[in-house]
Amino acid sequence: GFIAEAVLRTIDDYPAKSTALLCFNNIFDACSAIVPLAEVGAEAVELMDRASIHSIEHLDGITDQIKTLSETAAVLLVEFQGNNKDELQEKISAFCKFSSGLGMIYSPQFESDSKEQAFLWKIRKGMFPAVGAVRASGSTVILEDIAFPVAKLGNAILDLQSLFKKHGYENAIIFGHAKDGNIHFVVTQILNTPSEIERYDKFLRDVIQLVIHEYDGTLKAEHGTGRNMAPFVETEWGNEVYQIMKELKETIDPENLLNPGVIINHDKNAHIRNLKTLYTIEEEVDKCMECGYCEHTCPSRDITLTPRRRIVVRRELAKLKQEGNTKEYKLLLHEYQYDGLNTCAVDGLCAVACPVDINTGMLIKRLRKENHSETANNIALFIAKNFKATTDIVKFVLKAGCGVNKLLGKNTLVNLTWGLRKMIPTFPVWINQISPSTNFEIYKGQRDKMLFKSEVIYFPSCISRVMGGSMDNKKSVIDTFIRVSNAAGINFSIPEEINNTCCGQLFSSKGFNKAFVYTANETIDKIWRWTHHGMLPIVLDVTSCTYTLL
Repeated sequence: GFIAEAVLRTIDDYPAKSTALLCFNNIFDACSAIVPLAEVGAEAVELMDRASIHSIEHLDGITDQIKTLSETAAVLLVEFQGNNKDELQEKISAFCKFSSGLGMIYSPQFESDSKEQAFLWKIRKGMFPAVGAVRASGSTVILEDIAFPVAKLGNAILDLQSLFKKHGYENAIIFGHAKDGNIHFVVTQILNTPSEIERYDKFLRDVIQLVIHEYDGTLKAEHGTGRNMAPFVETEWGNEVYQIMKELKETIDPENLLNPGVIINHDKNAHIRNLKTLYTIEEEVDKCMECGYCEHTCPSRDITLTPRRRIVVRRELAKLKQEGNTKEYKLLLHEYQYDGLNTCAVDGLCAVACPVDINTGMLIKRLRKENHSETANNIALFIAKNFKATTDIVKFVLKAGCGVNKLLGKNTLVNLTWGLRKMIPTFPVWINQISPSTNFEIYKGQRDKMLFKSEVIYFPSCISRVMGGSMDNKKSVIDTFIRVSNAAGINFSIPEEINNTCCGQLFSSKGFNKAFVYTANETIDKIWRWTHHGMLPIVLDVTSCTYTLL
């Protein structure tokens, strides 16, 4: 017990953190504070110039102090850490002894609350996507990471900002890991005209001159070289070292199969070759930077396309159409029907992970809706108005299918439906994991008398009600919920009308707007009655259904 208490106390105290935004009159003052901060033990010192602060001022929680900084101002995000609170306080006290001489605009306010600390880091991490969100349609976001000796950092940044003005990059921003002299700069660039490509070429060559020859810096501080900086590796390292690199590359990879053109590139104009233009597409997804943050949340990522890929294909379609390449345009559009439209779950999870809040599902819903005829919309509305009959039919078919497999062999329907699919490409294929749900009607009857005493209203989704069974006789989601509720002594009620109720996602996701509007209104009306005008909580067992109702 003594050991456990000591461990828990240690976990609670370690690491102790305190975070603050320090505001300075100018970049030079901010950079002058980096070395003193590092000497007293600052764990992180992150720099943000005034332009980068402008890019995140729209975030809820940004104070007026930050919003009203002068155009020459700069901010440092500083975090101190310690093995315990006493060690942390020692570092902060050491900083406070000389802080008045650092040229800060406001006295530092250190935050120990984890939520406030997370918000301060959100500000810093939101710089790159924030610029991407406001870029002009058709422009590309270019991010580079360079580094300078910390003692020269202030002057180097001022000169880099002068290059922005010289070459017309009005919305360029600078931020980065100032403690290491590592900064990122972000510019937005249209790459579809010779004049714009020439502008970018001149700008980048001036950046090379600034970093290498004027400040003895490095062109890649944190990330891999990449094709953008490959033509300048020899410039940075010198001919002798570059020749050694080439010999190593040729020895290890004689056929040049591994990342050809990255790091070792004989073309001194590789940074302006084969440039990718982001063609203007539908407004729901046009601001996508193709960063790929959305991909890990997508249900179809291992089946067809991720949200990023769906957007990339839309841009390729726009390119083919603009070029007049009708044959390839029609072919890609035809293939996009299944890979892009039919297999999108449109659950909105991509927006949760997207730095600029793009919900690719909104576009897919609209495209599906535009593809539907009036007859199709009326059929969907009829199904919505007769939902219980529909689910009863589906459940009957599932039971019949399982019966056929049991009688004639477990793969009978798999083989039959695949055969039909060869003749009818859209015919659904049976999978042996499908199993009809067990009967839960008994629970409704048992719980009706407890309705007014219920702690929760249980809304089993139509998926759980119809095809929630298990081929290996494991408990269903409904069975599990009921079992856990009973064990925990929590009263619940499954409404009598549940079999005729749907969250509406079924219709919304397929673009049947009439059916969705009808279903949504009917369901919310029922929930209002079931919960006695909002007095009781509703529990759903499928996340996407919950998201739709919310």
